[in-house]
Order: sequence, then C-alpha cells, then structure tokens
Amino acid sequence: MTKTRVLLFLLAAVMMFSCASVSRAEEETTIQPIMPENDNTYLYEGIDLAQYDYDQLLLLKQAVESRLADLDRQIALENADRLITFELPEISFFTHRTIFQNPIVTFLKDTAPARTAFIWSSSDTEVAQVNDNGRVTGISRGVATITAAAKDNTYLTGSFVVKVLIPLEKLTVWGESDTLLLNADSSLSETFLSVIAEPEDAYIPPIVWSSSNPEIASVDTDGKVYGCSAGKTTIIASVAEDPDLGIRSRQVSYDINVIQPATGINLDSQNLVLSVGQTYSMSAAVLPETASNKKLSWTSSNDEVIKVDDTGKLTAEGGGEADITVTTLDGSELSALCHVVVTQPVAVINITEPEERFLTLSTGNIRKIAVQVLPEDATNQELVWTSSNVFVAQVADGSIEAVGAGDCIITCAALDGSGISAQLEVHVPSFLVDGDAFTVTEKAGITIPVMYSSEINELELQTTGNAFTASLDEAKNLVIYPENAGEGTVILNNPAAPADQTEIKVSIDNSAVYNEISYPVIVYADIVRNPFAYINTPMSISGKILQIQDANESVLTLTIGTAGNDYSDQVLWAKVPVNILHKEELNDSEQITLYGTFQMEQLYSESLQSNTLIPAIVAEKVKISP
Repeated sequence: MTKTRVLLFLLAAVMMFSCASVSRAEEETTIQPIMPENDNTYLYEGIDLAQYDYDQLLLLKQAVESRLADLDRQIALENADRLITFELPEISFFTHRTIFQNPIVTFLKDTAPARTAFIWSSSDTEVAQVNDNGRVTGISRGVATITAAAKDNTYLTGSFVVKVLIPLEKLTVWGESDTLLLNADSSLSETFLSVIAEPEDAYIPPIVWSSSNPEIASVDTDGKVYGCSAGKTTIIASVAEDPDLGIRSRQVSYDINVIQPATGINLDSQNLVLSVGQTYSMSAAVLPETASNKKLSWTSSNDEVIKVDDTGKLTAEGGGEADITVTTLDGSELSALCHVVVTQPVAVINITEPEERFLTLSTGNIRKIAVQVLPEDATNQELVWTSSNVFVAQVADGSIEAVGAGDCIITCAALDGSGISAQLEVHVPSFLVDGDAFTVTEKAGITIPVMYSSEINELELQTTGNAFTASLDEAKNLVIYPENAGEGTVILNNPAAPADQTEIKVSIDNSAVYNEISYPVIVYADIVRNPFAYINTPMSISGKILQIQDANESVLTLTIGTAGNDYSDQVLWAKVPVNILHKEELNDSEQITLYGTFQMEQLYSESLQSNTLIPAIVAEKVKISP
C-alpha cells in the first residue's frame, strides 16, 4: 500500500474518532470509505481527498490532531472531579526573593483522590522560576504566570500572577529650580519636584510630599511646589514602610528659597553725553524696599565706547553710542537702560587708495577713492569732497570722474569742525593705454585700445626689435602684428604733451608666428612610416618645386621634392591658398619652405596601377628662398 493510501486510512480513523469523542450520546457517525476502481482516488462521503497532495494531507492531519487535543482538554474540564485555585490571584515581590502559595483543591466528585500532587511551571523563567515544591524565586523585573497542574490529570490547573520588582537602593529629589518668586506672573512662582530612583528601573513606592513650613511654600500630592511668602523651607518626599514587600520607610528633601522679587529699577539718568576719558557714577534704586535681593548687574552694549563696573561707574573709552543696561539678579530679570553718547573728533584722514596720493585717469573714467578716518570711533566721520578744477575732474562722495586733460587737486575734509583734511593729485592725460605689457598669442596680432582725453593731431610711434610691427589704425588704436617670436617695446608720445609719453612692452609668443617651434620640422621618412599619426598636425617642411599645377579658384597645387632635383621616393603634395601665393610668383626648381597642417592625398599612379596615399600639406604660410 502506498504512503498516500496509508495516510488517508490514518486520517479517516482520526476523523471518525474525533466525531465519536464529541458526544457519546449522539448517534455514531460513520464515514464509509469508497474504493473506486481508479487507485489514484480515495473518497469519503462528503469529502474528496483526491484534490490534496501529500504535504496538504499532513497539514490536515496536524489540524485534526490539534482539534482532538482541544476536545480532550474540554472533556477533561467538563468532567473534572477537582477545582484548583489560589487565595491571591496576584503577588508582587522583589528579585532574588522567594514566595510560596499553597494551591486550594476543591473536590467536585466523590471519585476525586484524597491527595493531589502538582507539576509547577512558570510562563517566563527569565522573570520568575518555580521549583517542584512551588517555591517561586524572582529573577528579573517583569510579569510571569505560575501554574500548578495535577500530576494525575494535567488538564486540571490553577495559576496566579507574580510581578517581580527591582528593589530601590537610593531615592533623590530633583527640581528645575530651587528659587521661587512671589507675585511673579511667570512659571518662576511655582516648580515641579520629582523623585529619581537608583537603579533607574527600581520600584518606587507611593510618595508622600510635605513642606517643613507650608506658610513659606506648599506642595501638593504630585510634587508641585507653590511659593507663599518670602523665606526658606524644605520639601520632603516620604516613603512609608511596607513589610509585605520588604520596604523600609525613608525620607529625602529639597530646599526651596522663596523670595520677594523686584518690581522695578529707578536710574538717575536715561540719557548721557560724555567725552572720551570722562567718568560718571550712576545710581540705581531697586523697588520695592522689601525686595529680597537688591543686587544688580551692569553691562555695556559696546565696551569700546563706554565701560561700566559692578558699582555703576561709567568710563568713556571712545567715540560712539552705547547702552548701559542694569538688570536685577533675583530671577525677576527686570532691567533699566541708559543711552550714552561719547563724542570723538577726527584726528587724521588717510587716503589709502591710491597710496601714492597721485592718480592718472583717462577722460570718462570714474575711480572710487578709499579713505580712512582716524580714530575709527570718531563721532562724525562725514566728509566733504571738492575739486580744484572741475573741468579736469569732478568728485562726489569720493568718486572722481575725469572730464578733460589736465591736472587738479581733490580735497576731502572732515565735517565735524576739526579742520582735518587730505588731498589727492589727479592727472588726466591727453591719451592713455590701459596696461604697460601685452603678449601676442594669435597670428592675427592684437589691437590695443588707446583712450584719448582731447583731440590729438598725431601720436609719435617708435618700436624696438624685429619681433613685430606696430601702427595706429583709423580709430587711433595701436595695432601689433607679429613677425618673429621675441620681445620689443612700443613708445607712444604726444608732441603737444611730452609728459604723456607711454612705453609698452610687447612679447610675441611662438604660437603667433610661423617657426619651427609652433610648426615643428618632421622628417619625411617619419611621415611615410606612420602617416596617420601626423594627420592634422602642424608642421613645416622644405623642398624644391618639381611641378606647378594649375590652380583652381582658391587653391594652388605643388609637387615638392624634399630630396634631390627630380621625382624620388621623397615627394609630397602641397595645397596653397591663392590668397597667400599665386602661380605667377613661382618657378620650377625654386626652394621653398611651407608651414601648415599635414594630410594624406590619394593619387592614382599609372606605373603602380593602384591608388597610392601620398603625404600632403595644406600650407598656411610659404617662404620662397632667394
């Protein structure tokens, strides 16, 4: 017989036993198995088990066995001959202590045995453990259920709950404040006290709060303390003795100071004007006269203007304004204020930018002048600005605007009556270049703007060196065109104003000219060996013209031999834009040097009968040897 069929027979037997056990008085119900011819199907009346696999039938079996266990327990309790109870349904005790409670056995039937032996168990042995005699020992803080089951019928049980507590080792009182204010419309008129247990999870018995002097401060049952009158008292937290739990009585205390707060402060002055170095002793009266604490704190909003000591003595340190604040120290946080002005005249005016106190400015430009007024705490730091010649330069709030060529003096003077001033010389040149050194990095050269303050018929121009050429364009701006890498100078001079001569240093970078640095010489053999490595690479190469081909509208094509006087294995093509070289300018056999970008040129060779890649250069500049 297969495993499935054996299981089905067992399941059927269990189900029949279950039905029979529910009620002995009911008519016996029989589930008849039906064995069809098909061996893969097993049927009971009303139940088709063929739809279940092996694992599902195991689950059905477990469910049936669980239900049978419940029914067995129900029948056992319905037919119980004894009742097991305990006098106390709940007991509290501390860890590492032992308790015992006798089970109470009530006989329900004459068939009950005279004596009952018990099996003891705990629902949580980490909280409480019980031995075979019913002695319960507390292990850790928590709740557990202790159960006594009859040995002869474990369905007969009785239980009680134990609460295991952590014993209190130390108790202290904590409060947010030990000072209360009378007649204060704030939280400072009352405070809450609380108890702190050690260890933290220890059991705290009921706390009884009391005051040693309720006329000064009273306390309610929750530990809330109310101030009643000025004075000191002690708030006591008491724990009553509890022999059942093993708790001894104890008391802890917290001192409270109830004070009469200040209601106001009278100052002898609310506004003062002092000079630097002057002192003044300020007096302050605390109200009411019965205030418990009349001590005050004195502070200054700016010690660099005025200082104040603990007695209210003021010392003027520097020009400016500051506030003296007087505050009560009794917790009422009342304050009064006196505004103090300390005067300080201007002693020095320094022009910090430009440092040399000389300024060159082109027409139409504006420059902001930086000044420093000393001392820094001068009371009035306002300045008035004037120009000795408004047709050369005008000034407003330190901003100088050049309006015409010439010279003038700009003056800034203090407005506090001290008579302190500073001056700056301004020169507006007939022309100006913004910079004295320039570097050319582009082959097209650069244009350097020249700013003019007046009409100039002609500027004289001188250059040194052969690195570049210089000229003035139609807008009279300086144009630098590079010739060779190197340096030189340009001197611009206005004959009508010799003092306005300007010298400019010009550097020509290799990138701005055609030479072997910006266009390296590449050996023909290297190009042929690895031509693709040089595509679009700047290069220079020299050779003899072997052939001049007709030019199209924009490009002239040359055949160049880099070795020998005829066609050899060292031949390249050159494509030259006609804007830099025309056919009429060349003859065969002329020696030339080309600067440009390397390319590959495809050419059909009749001798080779194949397409051959020949090196080529797109020229950007051509030099013809004499």
